[in-house]
Amino acid sequence: MTEVEGEEVVEFLRGVEPRQPFCLVWCPWAPHADDGDPRQYFWPPAVDGLYRDVAIPVPEMAAPRY
Repeated sequence: MTEVEGEEVVEFLRGVEPRQPFCLVWCPWAPHADDGDPRQYFWPPAVDGLYRDVAIPVPEMAAPRY
């Protein structure tokens, strides 16, 4: 279901009028399940290695002073 919803989100974004405001809230996966399953943080296998070779810099706004 999440993948179907994701496709709908992409279609919505493709239809957004340029320079017009919009609001989109989509929660594709709950951060954890509330079902007693010990696997609380999981994702679809298709994206398992998505960021494996990517170095993501720490944003400046992550500094403690903020």
